[in-house]
Amino acid sequence: MKVVIKYDPENNQDVTQARILLYADHNKLIVDSLYDVLVRPYYKHGFSDQKINKILESLGEDGNYLMEFFKEQINELQEE
Repeated sequence: MKVVIKYDPENNQDVTQARILLYADHNKLIVDSLYDVLVRPYYKHGFSDQKINKILESLGEDGNYLMEFFKEQINELQEE
C-alpha cells in the first residue's frame, strides 16, 4: 500500500493535520503505555511502589474517583 500526503507547508492547519497522521502510531503507543503504567496496576494487583498505594489508600473514595477519572480519560484517547 502506498500513501501520499499532500499538504501546504505554509498552511498551519495542513501542517498540524500532517503531523497528526505521521505520529498517530507513536501517540497510540504512549496512550497504551499510560494505561499499562497508571491504570492497569490499580485494578489488577496494586502498584509496585508502596508509597503510591499508601497515598491512594489515604485518599479513600477520592483516590478511587481519581483513578476512575484517569481510566476514562485514557480510554477516550484509545478510542480516537
